[in-house]
Amino acid sequence: MLPHSSKLYDIHFISSHLISSHLVSSRLVSSHHSFSTTVLDEPGLFRLSGVKNEVIALHNKFDQDVDDIDLSEFPIHVITGALKHHLREQTNPLVPFHLYNSFMDAYDKEESEELRLEKLCNCIDRLPPENKPIFGRLWVLLGAVVDHADKNKMTANHLGYIFSTILSH
Repeated sequence: MLPHSSKLYDIHFISSHLISSHLVSSRLVSSHHSFSTTVLDEPGLFRLSGVKNEVIALHNKFDQDVDDIDLSEFPIHVITGALKHHLREQTNPLVPFHLYNSFMDAYDKEESEELRLEKLCNCIDRLPPENKPIFGRLWVLLGAVVDHADKNKMTANHLGYIFSTILSH
């Protein structure tokens, strides 16, 4: 895994490139780089929704001049809502339908952690190449959220419930 300081995780690096639909997710997912500990401690991160019209307005801004968007101007629940909205709106889901059951099987608590990790890596290897960078960034972001679960109350299980349907819509 690449360190957080890698350009792949740098919102300013990403926003300096032409933003395609693929990179819009990259930018939103990479926005965790600008999240302060206070934001990561926000209760209900990803569970609570931002104001719907603000979420849609932010999402729509990514179809316009993305370089003019300053994510620090938006409440955190609007940013997370825009990310979830964007992932739901994709023609092809981040986790293709044919891999969904394999991903769910990788979390079989009856198996050893080593076997579960092996299954998860196998699933990730089978993702379409264009989905892997987004999946990786999302994984890092959600890991940062889970690291603050004592404050934000968002455990891996809670995030799993939220994202399992979004990623494979």
